[in-house]
Amino acid sequence: MTLRLKFNLVLFLVCLCSLGGTSYYIYRSLYQNALEEVRRESRLHMETALAVRLYTTHHVKPWFDKVAPNELIPPTVPAFAARQTMSVLHARYPGYEYREATLNPTNPINRAMGWERALVDQYRSGKLTGQVEHIIEDKGAHVLKVTRPIQINNESCLSCHGDPAKADPMMLKHYGDKAGFNWHLNEIVGAQIITVPANVPLEHARSAFVMALASLIAGFAALFIALNVMLSLAIINPMSRTNALLEHMAATDGLTGLLNRRKFMEKLNEAIETSGDDQFPLSVIMFDVDHFKQVNDNHGHKTGDEVLRIVAHAVGNLIKGGDSLGRLGGEEFAVILPHTPLSGAATLADALRKHIAGLYYPADLKITASFGVALMRAGESADSVLHRADDALYAAKRAGRNQVICAPDAGETDSQDVTSHPGMDHR
Repeated sequence: MTLRLKFNLVLFLVCLCSLGGTSYYIYRSLYQNALEEVRRESRLHMETALAVRLYTTHHVKPWFDKVAPNELIPPTVPAFAARQTMSVLHARYPGYEYREATLNPTNPINRAMGWERALVDQYRSGKLTGQVEHIIEDKGAHVLKVTRPIQINNESCLSCHGDPAKADPMMLKHYGDKAGFNWHLNEIVGAQIITVPANVPLEHARSAFVMALASLIAGFAALFIALNVMLSLAIINPMSRTNALLEHMAATDGLTGLLNRRKFMEKLNEAIETSGDDQFPLSVIMFDVDHFKQVNDNHGHKTGDEVLRIVAHAVGNLIKGGDSLGRLGGEEFAVILPHTPLSGAATLADALRKHIAGLYYPADLKITASFGVALMRAGESADSVLHRADDALYAAKRAGRNQVICAPDAGETDSQDVTSHPGMDHR
């Protein structure tokens, strides 16, 4: 796994965790803010209804009782006044509702039904107390239901809802004596219910969350790109250049720039594998500079190093792109020739021999080289073919140097002197 991949994987996981945590926090905050907004509206509507009831009880009804003591005027009934006032308000705000649901109402329109009756029973049993708020889904829309118990806290209420025998005759005439009576002080007889639509605030919260999430993703993406650019500029590119330099240094000879022995052997093994797969011939040339020790002894190592560089450069210019040239050590070199039979390798070796002998060297030195050539045998190892080429090289030295000797192929016993072949230069 590369450094960039590891870095990006860790960065992605960090960004993902950060995005998840931040998104959750933002969503919860926006959702809670939306609910709080709905709650504020519900409390305002509830307090409005209570204010109407109180105003009707303390100001409207006493005034009408003085001017029309024997008449039942509906606007003087607190529940009626509150319901009618809220209905006028909610006519302009669809989805908002106000209801007073009681178990034994004077007006049948206020009778608690279904879940309303269960709600009042929970208040009466003490399972619910005070104001209760909860979000429900009603007809595909989310609404906030706010409920508060209706408790008889004022004895004046019993004048209309206590003993029917003591009730206002006009009320009995209008509603009868079967409902809305026999209530008691401190008794919970019903519940006020406010319905406030929550879809709009929640939708605003969702929209704000989507925008915040998009901004976060864009920010993390920009950070991701910026950190990758910084990683490339500050770490990966310098490290890649350093690694490439180290790899080059580990694979090349410091003096000549050719492949060193380790890299040359890797190339030879690769060439042997390819040659075996493709069934093509593979040849190896080994050569070294004749009397190189005398060059160093008589002219110094600086001159000797220059000679080696000239030889390496000259041979490198003559071989093909698919061939590999390496310095095995000291004044010894080798060439890998894929897809090349022994005869072709010998011809090339002799051309190299002539070229080396014809070059200009420092101190007017006359430099020659001896060559050994070997053809890769079936199943043969790199060390074995190189050893046979080396034996041929030393055979060339024993024969007088400045020669090309081919190692015997399978079935042959003696090395072959290429310089004895027709068309070759006999030196």
